[in-house]
Amino acid sequence: MKRLMCVIILLISGSTCADESLPPQTISRIETGWGSEAIYVQFVEKNYVESCTDSMVRFSRDHPMLKDVLSIALSAFHAGKKVQVRVSGCVGARHNGTAIAIVQ
Repeated sequence: MKRLMCVIILLISGSTCADESLPPQTISRIETGWGSEAIYVQFVEKNYVESCTDSMVRFSRDHPMLKDVLSIALSAFHAGKKVQVRVSGCVGARHNGTAIAIVQ
């Protein structure tokens, strides 16, 4: 029984990803996907977290605060301010965005 529990714990812990924050970056581009599946934010700096191979951050259409995220991203883009993005794992090659903040 103990062995079974250890195996289950190892399998579950390997599939979970903790949230991490990208360093403050300058937004260079904000776009929609071709299939309207998400909002994508691209940066001047090419910072990566976790095992993602593309520095772009993806905020899915069903994100509960997508309008707020987009509003903050657009404000920072037009003001030339840096943003810090919180990500959780990857969607394909891109970071899966969970939150955004304008930083000084």
